Amino acid sequence: MRTLRNFLKDNGATTMVEFVVIAPLFFALVFGIVEMGLAIYWWKSIEEAAQLGARMAVVRDPAVAGVPSINGYTGDGFLGQACREADAPCSDFGTLECTGATCDGAGFPTILAAMTNIFPFIKASNVRVSYRYIGVGFAGGPAVPAVTVTVTGVKYPFFVLGAVFSIFGAFTDLPETIPDIRATLTGEDMATAGS
Repeated sequence: MRTLRNFLKDNGATTMVEFVVIAPLFFALVFGIVEMGLAIYWWKSIEEAAQLGARMAVVRDPAVAGVPSINGYTGDGFLGQACREADAPCSDFGTLECTGATCDGAGFPTILAAMTNIFPFIKASNVRVSYRYIGVGFAGGPAVPAVTVTVTGVKYPFFVLGAVFSIFGAFTDLPETIPDIRATLTGEDMATAGS
């Protein structure tokens, strides 16, 4: 029969107790690292999708109706004169943009399809395309706007980190939405006729 003294000296179960205490923290750390790696992968994939979307937007038909195909000639200079000249021979069309369902140009489905090939969780409502007059090109020549594609509002589901932080009551408001990611390129042909 064992005495209390022998029972207190017995340390056969200490390894099990240590494992029970340390294992949840270890697994939370490992899964947290994996989840952060996956979140960074999402972020970089969205960056790549935005860059491809901008590239598609500059070589395809505009995603926004109203983007001129040629630089409007104001009559102040002569055809072929650079738009940035002091007498401004080109008319400024400002900034035209659309988001998701408001994109009515022929190029938007192509832009979105290329972006979802890289990152399939992007929806039309997450994409904003804008065409901004920057004074590049020549009077009477093709319009050359700055084209910006922005991916916004993509949510990342923090499964493990969200559960761990909610258990401990810390950081319960993890940033679920990936910050806006933009890519801007200068327009080129902006039409599918030559491609």
